[in-house]
Amino acid sequence: MRALGIDPVAHVPGVGRNLQDHVDVYVMSELKGNHSYDHVARPHHTLLAGLQYVLFRKGPVASNLAEAGGF
Repeated sequence: MRALGIDPVAHVPGVGRNLQDHVDVYVMSELKGNHSYDHVARPHHTLLAGLQYVLFRKGPVASNLAEAGGF
């Protein structure tokens, strides 16, 4: 790291030894109909989604918006 002008804070020899990059594929798609979370961005839908979560603990606000992934 010193060769790159970065002063180490602590000497820990094993850090980064097995660092690997992961293949990533970014997919964009266009949906027809009300199948995405985009409709929740409207103020009245945001309020309804918030109420649905507070009352029933489900709905679009309960999602992490990243429902598929894997290595």
